[in-house]
Amino acid sequence: MIAQNPKPAFPLLNTISSAVTNELANLATQLQQCTVQVKDRYGGIGSGVIWNINGLVITNAHVMRSYQATVTLANHRVCNAIEIAR
Repeated sequence: MIAQNPKPAFPLLNTISSAVTNELANLATQLQQCTVQVKDRYGGIGSGVIWNINGLVITNAHVMRSYQATVTLANHRVCNAIEIAR
């Protein structure tokens, strides 16, 4: 005979797994707000991260082949940007 609603073999593991899944979903939502798209004048494109409240964006060197770029925010707002360090 097969039980209709079998009890999970490891109920604590299921509870922990559910909590971790929820925390990862919350973290992903927060990261989306600080992740941006960076496009330079020569077609370089990649992602970046808003690093501080002054608008400093960190990206990889290969994304920025020129000193000017546009940055698209999570809310689709587009901002002009310049390279300040390499």
